[in-house]
Amino acid sequence: MLRSLLFLLIFLFFSLCSAQQKFLIGTVTSDTGVRLPETTVINMRTEESVLTDEYGAFILNSLPSDEIRFLRNGFERKSIRLSQDDFTRHFTMRMIPEEQLIPEVQLGFKPTGNLKKDVRLLDRPYARKVASLNRSMGAYMQTPPSEVLPVNKMPETFTFQQAKVNNFDLIRLAGAIGGLFKKAAGPAHTAPNYAEREAFYRKVKNSLDLDYFKNMGLEDFEFDKFLAFVDIKHDLAKKFRNNFNRSEIEYLMRSEAVDYIKAKKEK
Repeated sequence: MLRSLLFLLIFLFFSLCSAQQKFLIGTVTSDTGVRLPETTVINMRTEESVLTDEYGAFILNSLPSDEIRFLRNGFERKSIRLSQDDFTRHFTMRMIPEEQLIPEVQLGFKPTGNLKKDVRLLDRPYARKVASLNRSMGAYMQTPPSEVLPVNKMPETFTFQQAKVNNFDLIRLAGAIGGLFKKAAGPAHTAPNYAEREAFYRKVKNSLDLDYFKNMGLEDFEFDKFLAFVDIKHDLAKKFRNNFNRSEIEYLMRSEAVDYIKAKKEK
């Protein structure tokens, strides 16, 4: 009886620790929406830090109420206190560029606003150049043109029947171009909400051959992190949640798996 009670307490302890473990998945961008790689993201409670990848994405062990700090050269330092909602959606931090002071320019003279008077106050070499340029422009304007100007007249050999045929060809060409644009234009990709993203993740896990990734060392929990990483990098949920393409999704994930595992081992 005592052994069963001890086993139950150990099981509840590890279950509680596992339930408290969370990952903050997000992206760092500039105030104009440009993704910022090599941005330092620090959990001030655990002092754990990561760098965003080339797409500005990151994954960090965190809990609600943790203070997360973002640092990058050329941008203002940002800090945020996490809430429970930050773990139910894709987190985005926008960095603001630092203000750069422009050195004050000292003017050699105070302009009056009258161009003729102000030119006389400038250095004499510059004033001579201005006068020489004015004389050259005056002489050029008085020189007759050396090329024959085109005549705005329809050629006599261009008949009315030819004009009708050419206009018809132009109309057909415009119609063909319009058809190409119409075929090329598809439904616009929109960002998924939390429920749509979770449904897409479940569909991916049910459709792909997970044994391939398990053989590479990506168990269930690690595979979830890997799937979120590939989604951030390639916008999988945004592109394929309404137009599910299993072969292309599997190709992208297999091509990223080797580099992901390599980076994990090096880290």
